[in-house]
Amino acid sequence: MTNSMDPSLVYDLDADDRLAEIGLKQSDLWIALHEGIRYKASLTLHDTNAVRGLGTWNAINRGLADTLVPKGWTRVEPGNLALTVHPGGSLAIAVLASDTATGMRDGPIPSNTHPLAGKLQITRAIDRNRLVVHHQAHFSRVDSHWGSPPLTYFLLHHIADLDTGEMRAELSLATGRSEDNITEWQERIILSSPDDVVQRALDVEEEETIVVPIIDKSA
Repeated sequence: MTNSMDPSLVYDLDADDRLAEIGLKQSDLWIALHEGIRYKASLTLHDTNAVRGLGTWNAINRGLADTLVPKGWTRVEPGNLALTVHPGGSLAIAVLASDTATGMRDGPIPSNTHPLAGKLQITRAIDRNRLVVHHQAHFSRVDSHWGSPPLTYFLLHHIADLDTGEMRAELSLATGRSEDNITEWQERIILSSPDDVVQRALDVEEEETIVVPIIDKSA
């Protein structure tokens, strides 16, 4: 894949519609992502370098499970890779820090911030995604009751400005990698900014407000 984003990766439904197909809302993901921002903003110069990335990753994973487990999702950790698994078992979500291309429709495709070398469970998940995507018809023929093996989507996040809390994010399906970097994406669900998500929710509430007409009986 080239460094430019393949237009076919932009889903023809907006993020709200696509996430609804999965059983998610953007607010579910932003609640978890904000846990990461809050954690990182709490750090001081005296915190060790080791906890900066790991603590943010943990905070987002915790927020994701706290939000989705009450809705029927489950948390598993094969090989220390935290996964939040869909109630139907069709997909799992892993949290991954990513670069400045995250959440951008134009320009280069995003990739992981830290090298994949040594991250065995992540590389296995990417390789399995690729296998499933390219052999979906085969899996359905093997046993229609089984369906395809679960896919692992990555909740990519990039903190653009910690002082203002600006973060870009997407829920995307990695299907290709080099030794150190993710190089291919089958699907990218780019999240709207949190402000836009909140405004749309308010607009929906206004539209759904029941207006009771007042009838003037004196007329």
